[in-house]
Amino acid sequence: MLPLLNKRNTEIHLDKIASRKADWNAIRDREADASKRPIRPPYIMQVLSDVIPEDAVISLDVGGENQWWFGRNFQMKRQRFVMSGGYLATMGFGLPGAIAAKLACPEKEVFCITGDGGFSMAMADFVTAVKYDLPMVVIILNNHELGMIQVEQTVEQYPNFGTDLYNPDFAAYASICGGEGYPGRRARATQGGCCHRGDEEPMPDDY
Repeated sequence: MLPLLNKRNTEIHLDKIASRKADWNAIRDREADASKRPIRPPYIMQVLSDVIPEDAVISLDVGGENQWWFGRNFQMKRQRFVMSGGYLATMGFGLPGAIAAKLACPEKEVFCITGDGGFSMAMADFVTAVKYDLPMVVIILNNHELGMIQVEQTVEQYPNFGTDLYNPDFAAYASICGGEGYPGRRARATQGGCCHRGDEEPMPDDY
């Protein structure tokens, strides 16, 4: 049968795909505006795309700001995942997942990307990571609300109820637990996949 088939030219399809990919990347680049205040998730995801090593393990928590924007704006390489339950709403998974990843792959750099709501559900485990010397980077997108629930209420035209959060100082909490914590207004990502205190232009606490 193969000799009877006509060979198809796939180059035109590859060109279309490349063009659409370029358009999509341009949209993401425009969204990642470093000048916007408060700091916006697309910019955060662009920075994380640049600094998280290709062989790192990422534990992604459930939540509107971290999960949605990660899926939309993070540019994957060869990272491995400790995935949460997705739409099963297993919020709070991020930090325990990162601890499990570090125990399973101690040679890998581990990153937890979570929201303020998800982190608050399991923040006591930060002490566990310190106690057992499990170094990792925890990025908390702090918007002072349960973002996914707030959006769902809006979509269903319900009045907003019970989604606002009164958060502690997460950077101070990390330090008190024996780790290192830096608020977003003073933190800058660096090419080693780590975050440390910098003296650049101050940024607001949000995110």
